[in-house]
Amino acid sequence: MSSKYLDKNLDALRTLNPHLAETLENTQADTTYTGSIEAKTGQLVPCFSGDTPANSRINPIIESERAISHIEKNNFLFFLGITGGFHIRAFLNKFPQGYCVAAERDLPALKSLLSVIPLWDILSCKRVTLLPDLNPTTIVSELTQRYLPALYGSFTSYSPRSWSQRFFGEEQKIAVSNALTHISRDYSVQAHFGRVWFSNFIKNLSLMNQSFSYTDRVDSNKTALIVAAGPSIDQELPKIKENRSLYIIFSTDTALGALKGYGITPDYFITIDPQYYSSLHAYSSLSPKTTVIVDCCANPTLISLAYRTGCQILFTVGGHPLGEYAASFSPLPYMDTSSGTVTVAAKHVAYSLGYEKIKVIGADFSYLGGKSYAKGTYLADLFDNQSNRINPAESAYTALIFRTPVERSAYNSGYSYTTDTLLSYKAELAAWKPGNKWNNKEFSLFPTKKFATVLIKSLKILSEQKEMCGPLFLAMIPFFAWFQNRYWLSCEQKNQKKAIELALEMIAGYTS
Repeated sequence: MSSKYLDKNLDALRTLNPHLAETLENTQADTTYTGSIEAKTGQLVPCFSGDTPANSRINPIIESERAISHIEKNNFLFFLGITGGFHIRAFLNKFPQGYCVAAERDLPALKSLLSVIPLWDILSCKRVTLLPDLNPTTIVSELTQRYLPALYGSFTSYSPRSWSQRFFGEEQKIAVSNALTHISRDYSVQAHFGRVWFSNFIKNLSLMNQSFSYTDRVDSNKTALIVAAGPSIDQELPKIKENRSLYIIFSTDTALGALKGYGITPDYFITIDPQYYSSLHAYSSLSPKTTVIVDCCANPTLISLAYRTGCQILFTVGGHPLGEYAASFSPLPYMDTSSGTVTVAAKHVAYSLGYEKIKVIGADFSYLGGKSYAKGTYLADLFDNQSNRINPAESAYTALIFRTPVERSAYNSGYSYTTDTLLSYKAELAAWKPGNKWNNKEFSLFPTKKFATVLIKSLKILSEQKEMCGPLFLAMIPFFAWFQNRYWLSCEQKNQKKAIELALEMIAGYTS
């Protein structure tokens, strides 16, 4: 194919996505697009094989403006099919702050398009992300990474009719649906916990500069035992107690009470839960001999309790963008919280400390025999203590188990129940793969006062920007999501500035 347009298109793409530009250079173009014609209004229109125009040969600009006329608010647009790029330009012109993702069906098709028409204005635009293909895996991974509802508002997809008739299939439709389901779930969590995460982080700052002496104390002859709170540990813990010297015990937050009931003091206690209820697991159960490892956005009541108890405390950064922002300021060890279950986080901690032999117990991810938690856990004690003749503990367990749809299977002489959420946790644990281990550099004292000063100053600067962007802006997205949801606001920048005003008030209240 001619390089008349290809070279300049690739040069434009290289300014924003050099990797994709290099990949395209080494890709053989196919015959998806074989040439171009000039529309009556003078624009070049690409042609599919067989010389069929991909856009209107009369006035492709008017055609594209009409195609997106139904979009009334600035939002996120996914273009399946680029063709002449007229619909992308119409979107960018109509919404000066709009953002979109665009793709052709695969790399050979994309290269054939870039060879026949000029698209360098689109390829060099920071508000356009070009995907390599429309493989379902690519669609899901890219959309979940790119589409942030708190930032862009609603989601819309568009495909030129001439393109969709040829290439748009059911697998692309399913992939988009799966991506949106995942994004919706994440956004719901952000909208619910955004304020809690932020306030927890600010409150925890006062303790993040406490000393934690990291030493290489891993005993490779012992097994790191991860204790979750499933009912099956009622059979496991007596054996663990008899052979306590063989294990370094990592207790998840919910399992602490059960361990105490058997007279077992864990070496480590792990929590990632931002909610106040997580602190109830630790009351009267924490020992100063236990090292407490927490996410920096975890519940501050529990962390204060651990501090008063005399526990060593290690703050880590998980998946929350505010924690990642703090870690870019001063090193913090990483703890994998991406699964949403503390069991995976505890396993990651054990590996990160240097343990190679790791065993997990109590990770049932099901309600064995109709029971949700082991004896001695917070909820088990609560249900038992509130039990009476009219409302027995079994009623509380039943309400907990059947609050969402369940799958039932035979278990001993009765039944076991599980849910989609529990099954997803099980899959996350099975799929977990070890990463990098911690090192001494990550265990320096966090400069709390200096960071707080910089954070306040940076938030003020951010709120004054004409177009808010940058690492801190991304770190505040969960808080924006909560603010917009709480006050029924749109994702307009003026509302994000109001959220920053509230954030600054919260910082002043918690740090003064």
